[in-house]
Amino acid sequence: MARILLKKILIPLIPLTNGPGLTCCPSLCPERPAPFVGRIMMNLTSIPTTGAGPLKQKIQRLFINDCAAIAISMVSLWAMVIFSMTAVRGIAPSRMVEALIVSSALLICLFATASLAAVFIHIRRNREAIYTQDILASSGQE
Repeated sequence: MARILLKKILIPLIPLTNGPGLTCCPSLCPERPAPFVGRIMMNLTSIPTTGAGPLKQKIQRLFINDCAAIAISMVSLWAMVIFSMTAVRGIAPSRMVEALIVSSALLICLFATASLAAVFIHIRRNREAIYTQDILASSGQE
């Protein structure tokens, strides 16, 4: 499963260098492969397919860790902004300035929350491709 995923999905997305300043993806111009494609393919064929269970467990563990980091980031962001806004309310010179600061902080939090949600959706949809590449890079098979 992992070998098929890597050969069919990841390799066509890897940008390849085909000369001075020229880059190409294998799916766009397969007639001009880069010199290091053979090395990548050798490393991909050396991936054991019998150990798909541990690979899936590693992917799941990395995904859970990233989701926890996203949740901690979101909670800490909102906690810091709420704490700051309670402090600002006491020192703002007028209601207009206070409303401007609070509305700016809320917009910042909303955009940050939306971007963290987009990251979560991206890693959830592409979990196998992202974490398989990460596991291969950390094991030196990249």
